[in-house]
Amino acid sequence: ETPGAGCGAHDAQGVADGLEQTSSVWDEAMHRARALLPDDEAAPNLDAIASAFGDYADIKSPVFLGHSAAVSALAGRAADHLELPKAETAFVRTAGFLLDVGRVAVPNGVWEKTASLSPSEWEQVRLHAYHGERALLRHAALAPFARAVGEHHERRDASGYHRGTAGSALSITSQLLAAADVYTALLALRPHRAPFTRSGARETL
Repeated sequence: ETPGAGCGAHDAQGVADGLEQTSSVWDEAMHRARALLPDDEAAPNLDAIASAFGDYADIKSPVFLGHSAAVSALAGRAADHLELPKAETAFVRTAGFLLDVGRVAVPNGVWEKTASLSPSEWEQVRLHAYHGERALLRHAALAPFARAVGEHHERRDASGYHRGTAGSALSITSQLLAAADVYTALLALRPHRAPFTRSGARETL
């Protein structure tokens, strides 16, 4: 939970303990991934592991349930539509599962807030892409997806985060994943808004 006004040392310690717990849970998840994945991105069970990581990120809050699988499926269909090479299409589908693994580094009180985020809360949200990128770099089989995960909130006009990368520097796979992530999120209920209609989501996209 995000501490409110007037919180004392006890509350600060509680926040610190919560961050420690999140870190230990993530360390355990990475430990299990290392046991299941050889140090090779061609591992036959890579998609199953990526899907499990996506589910792990989605259970951070009920509003995110099913998001990772939906992004993976939509981005994969978009890659098929654009007739990308099979290897790139497979990459997009797997990366779709992994996009929001950094979400676990942000407190639920931020994700589930119905009012406007404070500057510090918004900064935490902006950094979830960075946390996801850094987490994936810790394992050789997942590292190839780190850049796409780190770029999934970048925008072609350089207004995105966390680097503010311009469209000319973004790969087609990163752009597909970013678009699929936005469209899927717009169709879903969020604490601060109702779901968009499909036509409204298309217009916004």
